[in-house]
Amino acid sequence: MTHVDEYPVQADPATLADLHRQLDVLGTKALTAYARSLGIDAPDERAGWSVVLEYDADLNERGLFWVGPDHE
Repeated sequence: MTHVDEYPVQADPATLADLHRQLDVLGTKALTAYARSLGIDAPDERAGWSVVLEYDADLNERGLFWVGPDHE
């Protein structure tokens, strides 16, 4: 379930699959730069957004999300 203050990475299935493959190769900063190089934009123009793999309480993958500068 996606909450109102969450920002899933939105892209076509092939691009999302490519980003998932890069998770084991790239760190968060490099993965974020790679996503941006593919034309995937953060939810807003503020600095500090990162692409991360989110998990639920049972440690199941939820998918790739943008985590912003206000995230704690």
